[in-house]
Amino acid sequence: MDKDINKMNNKFKCNNCGNQFISDTILEKCLLCNSLVTKIDSDNNYNTFYLKPFIKTKEDAIKDYKKCVFFNPLIPLKFKSKKVSSSVNKIYLISSVNNYTVSGSTKFSYVNNKKKWEIVNTVNFTYKNILNCNNNELEKLIDKINDNNYDNLVMFSNNYLNDCILLEGNLKEEDFYNKISKSIVKTSLKMINDNISYDNKKLVENNLDVTCGEYKNILIPIYLISVNYKGNNYFYLMNGFSGKSIINLTYGKSELFIFSFILFSIIFLIGFCIAYLF
Repeated sequence: MDKDINKMNNKFKCNNCGNQFISDTILEKCLLCNSLVTKIDSDNNYNTFYLKPFIKTKEDAIKDYKKCVFFNPLIPLKFKSKKVSSSVNKIYLISSVNNYTVSGSTKFSYVNNKKKWEIVNTVNFTYKNILNCNNNELEKLIDKINDNNYDNLVMFSNNYLNDCILLEGNLKEEDFYNKISKSIVKTSLKMINDNISYDNKKLVENNLDVTCGEYKNILIPIYLISVNYKGNNYFYLMNGFSGKSIINLTYGKSELFIFSFILFSIIFLIGFCIAYLF
């Protein structure tokens, strides 16, 4: 039976990282940091959202995750446990795709023949289809598995919510807008700077403004595995539409020691055999 978005009124907020989840089931712990969650009021309407449907299955995600961790001797055993590899969550990440306009002017100074000169640039840049993920924990990983193709989005329908959890971000709208505006201005300034051929140039005045234009609310399909190891959170993500995946993890000290010892022993034995035989 298909879920009705209006029945997905179980909304939870993590007491630690602040992320919010919408589900038709009861959640006890955060899917990102494993902390306790608190149920809060839900007043969401996603009928105006676009999305990409899940094409890859949970079995695809588990198989890919195992390929990433099982044959690497330096990865801690906790990442390889059956409990972790089977703990795949099917999630739609609530995001948006925006067009941004950067306008205004900049002023650079440079020295030529001991004389100081100034260059004034009038700027009017347009950045299209910028993915806005206001999730501190996942934004960098999401960017790496996003296919940046928004031509094949479909309108939201309850039929796509089977076994899914909706994940909201943990940044306030104002904080998120300031963060992305700074990033876009930084990119624009780099483009201007690279286009000025003079040496010893210096930015002396920045009057750039960022305006948010046309946008679409979207739901990004991802498979998520989160691992808490020695107080840090590590994530495996697979794009549920394209199958592109990424994992961030760590190496274990004991695994590094054992691997180094075995490698040293092998090299020592080979060296000993060569010396003995010749």
